[in-house]
Parts: sequence; structure tokens; C-alpha cells
Amino acid sequence: MKKTLPLSAAGVIALACALIAGPAYATEPVEVIEPVEVIEVAPVLPAPEATGGPELIVDPPPAVVLEVDESLAYLYQKIDPAAPASFSNSGPQKLISQWFGHANAQPLPENVGDACGDGWAVQLDDITHDGTFIAPTTITAPDTPLSDAGVLVRARHYDLSAFFVVPECVDPTPPANPPAKLAQTGLADDAGLIPLGIGAGIAALLGILLATTGRIVEVSRRRTDAARTEHLQAISDGRVNPFA
Repeated sequence: MKKTLPLSAAGVIALACALIAGPAYATEPVEVIEPVEVIEVAPVLPAPEATGGPELIVDPPPAVVLEVDESLAYLYQKIDPAAPASFSNSGPQKLISQWFGHANAQPLPENVGDACGDGWAVQLDDITHDGTFIAPTTITAPDTPLSDAGVLVRARHYDLSAFFVVPECVDPTPPANPPAKLAQTGLADDAGLIPLGIGAGIAALLGILLATTGRIVEVSRRRTDAARTEHLQAISDGRVNPFA
């Protein structure tokens, strides 16, 4: 914005006197001051003291949660073989299979040990955890370690026979009255006794030889002792010259 500055009061008075007095008093020319343009400038304010500005709060990125899916198979013998498989009808459970992913662990004939006959069942569990959980190798009802840890997703119970044919149990107990053993006859039956007879004969022969050798040594020693005694006696009686 531009403004015209009027003449100062002293300039106005000097101009009036010059006009009234005329040229006689105007010994010097009067300088007329032209208007001056004035440009308004916005005041420059000092910068505020640096304070760091407003506090900036940034939310941390969400933590990455690791999820591990596993499936477990536990073998157990039912308390009541005729009742359905269930946790309430479960004896002590043993972990026999563990796989990554859900619904992957299953019982196999090679991992059920000596399970035979009726009354066997399995519990199949799906679990999800952060990678730090270690599945227990045994579970005994009513303990529920998977549920207590908050990792159990699903649990199912099946008879073991639903997966494969469970072998029948073989009674290892011999019969109460075993049949009498037949007498061994023939060369084939006596073949097993031949080495035993040879060994016994050799042992007996060695015994005889040792005994005989011992007697011979003893007799020889006695004869030597007797001859020495007789020789000394002859020297003593003068019958033998020891220096001859």
C-alpha cells in the first residue's frame, strides 16, 4: 500500500513567507520536497523459543504372534472294555504319535506297542500354541493339562479297532500239565549229546594224567631224597670218600 506524505509545517511556513515577501526576500530558491512513498512492511516478530513442538506419540506395530498347529494321539486302555471310548472311561494315556497340523496324528500298528485284544482306545487332540508348549507324554484322567494350558482346540475318542485289526493276545503261561517229554531215540536225537560226552571224556582223561604225573613226581622226589640220605650216611661211616 502506498501513501503521499504532505509537506511538513516548517516547509509550509517557509513557502508562505516566500510568497508574501516576494522575490526580495527570496535570496535562495525554496526546495519543494516531493511526497515520499512509504511501503508498509509487516513487523518481524522474534521466533518463539524452540520447545520441541507437541509430543508425537506413535503406536508400536502389533506384535507378531506365532501359531503352531499340532495333532496328538494318545493310546489308553478303557476302564470298562464294553463301554464307549471317552475321557471318563480312560485309563492312563500314553503319547504315541505327534505331527504338525491338525487331524494328522493317527495310531499305527507299529506304535501301539503290545496292545492286543479288546478294550483299547485312542484320544486324538488338535492343539494350537505359540511354539513354547511341550505336549505331555502321559495323561492320567481327570487331569487335563492341554485344556489347562489353553492350547486344546479339539479332542476325539475312538476304539483302536476303528483304525486297524488289533491282534489277539497270546497267553505266555504254559499249560498246567505239559505233555511228558518223549524219550530220545535214534542218532538224530542223540546228536546233541555227543559233544557233551566228548567233553566229559576229555576232562576225565586230563584228570587222570594230572594225577598220574603228580604221583610220578612224588615217587621221583622220594627216591632222590632216599639216595641223598644214603650217600650222606656212607660218607659219615667212611664207606665212601667224598673227595674220590
